[in-house]
Amino acid sequence: MRYANVRRVEGLLNLPTFVFGLVLTLAIMFIALGKASEKIPDNYAELQGEIIRVESENVWDAASNETITYLTVWAGYTCGEEEYTVELTSVSSSMKEGDPVTLYVNPNNPEEWLQPGGNLYVFAMAMGVAAVGFFVGIVISVKKIVNRKKGNEYA
Repeated sequence: MRYANVRRVEGLLNLPTFVFGLVLTLAIMFIALGKASEKIPDNYAELQGEIIRVESENVWDAASNETITYLTVWAGYTCGEEEYTVELTSVSSSMKEGDPVTLYVNPNNPEEWLQPGGNLYVFAMAMGVAAVGFFVGIVISVKKIVNRKKGNEYA
């Protein structure tokens, strides 16, 4: 039974929404690529630091029904006469206390440091999010096209 005064709202996916999603996906990819390709400034000196503390926290994730382990890793390095301790931006489960770690430090301001490969993780995560979003958009678009060809405009 159809009612004349009831209008069915079409799905959110239409051409402007698709274009917006595509532009957003491309923007995320280019920003992530720019971050990942940041070069270490020429005036930064390569130093060997040492991992001085590794902490892990296990958190239960009810959605995935599993425990997720979050790592926090600190490294120490010496520049001149001063010793510094920093929290690393890129960590892995293979890191252990006493392991060497390469850092790049600004000799004019030894508190400024970079970790090689730290931005690669950001790039990989952003690319993963962009790829999933793009894939979902394509699947929804194809489903909508197939349903329209079958004559089921609102499915």
